[in-house]
Parts: sequence; structure tokens; C-alpha cells
Amino acid sequence: MNIHDQSMKADVLAAVASLIDRRLEEAATALRLAEEASKDNTKSSAGDKYETTREMMQQQIDNNRKLLFEAGRQKTFLQQLPAAGSDKVRNGSLVETDQGWFFIGVSGGTLQVSGKAVTAISQASPLGKVLADQQAGAQVSFNGRHFRILQVI
Repeated sequence: MNIHDQSMKADVLAAVASLIDRRLEEAATALRLAEEASKDNTKSSAGDKYETTREMMQQQIDNNRKLLFEAGRQKTFLQQLPAAGSDKVRNGSLVETDQGWFFIGVSGGTLQVSGKAVTAISQASPLGKVLADQQAGAQVSFNGRHFRILQVI
């Protein structure tokens, strides 16, 4: 692995960490706003409408708590990924294929990093499972698409 590869991987890790931090901030803000709205609503509502609104707000609060928990779990997971590279695809690997770049670790969609589109996927995702334990030069198929692994960083 050369200096450029190490730099690219560090940039990808930073981009994914930033994405997770944004998720944490958004979930915390949404939770705070939902809790505030719930308190305000209890002051002015009455009857069946009150109960329905209260239940809907509680569901929104619960959903935001789940999002916050999941983002926190992803941040912890990302921080625990091994820094050292591997010749096989595993959690923490940056994988270049003839179909594009993939970061294996947490789902994050496609990010622009160092002028390249990198798709962050979980190793538990269907494509992540197909790529797991493969090495450079391997060919895999997924949903009718064929991928040739060019390098594992």
C-alpha cells in the first residue's frame, strides 16, 4: 500500500466519520425538537385529539432516539475498525473494483472523496457479504453485475 492509498483511505474514514457526526447532530436536534413540541402540545390539547397527537409525538420521539442510538453505535464501530490494511476485504477495507470504490464498514451511501465516488456499505449488506474475504484479482457477481477487485486497501 503506497502513500496515496493510505491518504485515500484516511480521507474516506474522515468523510464517513463526518457523515456519522452529522447523523448524530440531526438525530439529537430532531429528538430535542420533538420533546419540546410534545411538552408544548400537552399544554393546549384536550380529549381524543390530545391522545392521538400525544401518541404520534411519542412515536416520533422513539424513532429519533433509535436514530440517535444507531448513529452512536456506528460511530463507536467506525472508531474500532483496524487501522492496518489487509489483503482480504473485511470491515475497514477500502476496495477498488472495476465498478467503482467501496468502503466496507458502515452504510453511508455514496460520498465524494478525493475526486472519487466511494460507496460506504456494511459488511452485512448483500454486496458486503459478496465482497467479504475476497482479494485483489478476484471476480464476484452481484445482482447480475460482475465486479473485478483491483485492490484492497
